Amino acid sequence: MLKRMLLGILLSIPFFSWGFQSEASTNIPDRVSLDGIFTSDVGVSGNSATVVDDTAIITNGSANQVGALWSTPENLLDFTQDFNMVSYVNQGAAAAASGDGLVFLLKSAGNTFTSSGAAMGALGENRYQGALGIPNSIGIEFDLYGNKASADGFFDNGITGPFNNNHIAVVYPGTSTGYTDNFNIFGSTRYVNHHSLITNVNLASGNWTRLELNWKANEQDYTKGILTFKINDQEPIQISPEYLNSQIFQNGLSSEAFWGFTGSTGPTYKADQRVIFERVPGLVNADTSIRMFDGNGQEILENGTVNGGSEVTIAIEAEWLSGKQNWTDIDLTTIIPNGMNLVENTTKVNDEIIEDSLIWADNSLNIPSGIIPNLGEHNNNPTNKASITFKAKIINDDFYSQSITSRLAGRNAVYESVPFNFNVADVTIEAKILSHQNDEVILDNDIDSFLVEFGWTNENSLLLTHSIQLEQNGQFELIKEFEGTEIEVSGSFTYDIFESFLQLPYGQFNLHYNVTNQETGATSSAKIALYKQNAPTVSISPLENQSIFTVGERIPLNVSISDRDSESIRLFGKLSNNELIDFGIYQLSQLEEKDVALEVDTSNLEFGKYTFELWGVDAEENESDIARLNDLFIQGTLSITSFPSSFNSGPIKIGGGDVKVEDMSPVTVLDQRLFNEEWKLQVNLVGSNFVNKNNVTSQNYFAHDSFLYYKINGEKFSITTTPTDILQSKEDADGEYTLDQEGENGFYINPTNSMIQGTYEGTLNWNLISAPI
Repeated sequence: MLKRMLLGILLSIPFFSWGFQSEASTNIPDRVSLDGIFTSDVGVSGNSATVVDDTAIITNGSANQVGALWSTPENLLDFTQDFNMVSYVNQGAAAAASGDGLVFLLKSAGNTFTSSGAAMGALGENRYQGALGIPNSIGIEFDLYGNKASADGFFDNGITGPFNNNHIAVVYPGTSTGYTDNFNIFGSTRYVNHHSLITNVNLASGNWTRLELNWKANEQDYTKGILTFKINDQEPIQISPEYLNSQIFQNGLSSEAFWGFTGSTGPTYKADQRVIFERVPGLVNADTSIRMFDGNGQEILENGTVNGGSEVTIAIEAEWLSGKQNWTDIDLTTIIPNGMNLVENTTKVNDEIIEDSLIWADNSLNIPSGIIPNLGEHNNNPTNKASITFKAKIINDDFYSQSITSRLAGRNAVYESVPFNFNVADVTIEAKILSHQNDEVILDNDIDSFLVEFGWTNENSLLLTHSIQLEQNGQFELIKEFEGTEIEVSGSFTYDIFESFLQLPYGQFNLHYNVTNQETGATSSAKIALYKQNAPTVSISPLENQSIFTVGERIPLNVSISDRDSESIRLFGKLSNNELIDFGIYQLSQLEEKDVALEVDTSNLEFGKYTFELWGVDAEENESDIARLNDLFIQGTLSITSFPSSFNSGPIKIGGGDVKVEDMSPVTVLDQRLFNEEWKLQVNLVGSNFVNKNNVTSQNYFAHDSFLYYKINGEKFSITTTPTDILQSKEDADGEYTLDQEGENGFYINPTNSMIQGTYEGTLNWNLISAPI
């Protein structure tokens, strides 16, 4: 602050000073978009603050400026939830010619500032007793000038620092306790009460001073949360809970607050004061991490030791937790140390491989925006997590304090992961298990050997002792131990552990391979976790005397199932390329075979030849071999699809000659069977020949045997009470047959002179017979 021409008596006031030197950044940090975050509409004219290219400019270096940028009502701080803010302040490079400074502020309601230059847009006037600044506020001031003489005021009385009295402190602009007034007949002085004072900072060096604000909410009572701020890389400082409650929360009446920056310049001492943001509170709350895994997928802990020559997987993980916006346009910068080399073509983003030439330069991974997906749950965004993985080979040498760093910068948030630190041990001997993977399942069904390949390295070419062990439930069994007679730098051998494997109970076990330097006793061990399991067995009994089924008929299956280490099996089946059939879960007793009766529905199947497959999956997701029934046939039926239900010839003259029945309905037979089995269609009168009941004598008169006949190609077939064959199957014909009634062919009535006048009635019976003709 800079203020002139104030006379008074100097009184000492207490303050607390932090004696470290806080190093600011010389590089311009990444910044996020400030679209819609701030407003400069504070109800007065002359506000110098503005936002240009996502940079908040509080004062632009001109004299006598006062500026303020406040969050919009849509971007208030919500103290019911955790939030974090990271910003960088640059106050120019004018050194001793700089003034006045700026203030980061929290305010319970409204956006405002004060006009006095000495007040940096936030504090009360230093010439008026009791004058207060912005009400209901808490500030962190970045003061470029120590006002502690009568010529320029006494706001900063007693503050001394190595950089023109630059200082950072917590202030309470709108409270009477934020000031000490000394007004009397001998003169007047007014001091600002500074809290958590930091003096060893060079704010006017042109560097960027990092300000991080962190709020840890209390779920039961938001007023009991913890608010801290942090300057550059120093320890966090807690804001007074009492002032936070009285000034911001209004003693529990408000859980939200405006936030922003105010600043000013004087008539002579001035500064170009700018603020950029890595993280705007409430926009994107995310978590990022760096993790390392060994070749067996086991996580390597922070500051752990990794063997030289080993291969590791690095995982950079990001998760959107909450916020008003999705995390968008994310790019990544990761630096790996000189103690490791990238394994080519192993870099993946969410399991999709990215070509090395697009993203790697030496030990630097740089993934541009557009490859990592946007993260969040707004606007139906599909994911809130991203994983970037790659493999690296550890150089075999002694390296200490190796560090991996990573930074994810999006349009609206920047997160720097906590560096992952590790050490590297130079390995002169190393044991390796080469032929199996960690957590591999070994099934004991129908195996007669269990070959494992072991390998070692021996850089100093010393004699080694080799040993192989099995471990289960803390119990070890030595399988093989021998002393090597060769001194090669590296080697391998294969050993069959089948007999020992068979003796193990089902479940997890560990395979150990150890090599020991016979001279020094130094040992290297390799271990993998394996699982002994048994796959289910499933068998189907052959069908008895049947392999052909009609559509809709159910196929009966007699099935046997067993599993030595599971208590249940889910059965699945399939008829050739048709849909999968889930028969459900069947409980069983271990070591016992169980018989199960199944049925397969054929209602929706097409005609044809099928193979039925059946298999089981146990609780450990092991599958049985497939059991099969071959040469199953699904066919249709032999049926009469249409036949006359009635017919009426109309008036016929007795003795007048044969008359064709014109309204006789079609007679059709459909044969949908797969094989050419013979059949014939018969017709006969039921009970008697046609009978005349309606005549003048009231007696029954029966028609002669040839009264109704069927004619085909000139040949006649009389229809009497004796069945007559009128249609039969033909070799190589299609499945549908229709009785020929075209032209001269068809049904006829023969009204001979022996008949009397009246109406003749009869009932026809149609009979379809599948039998050799």
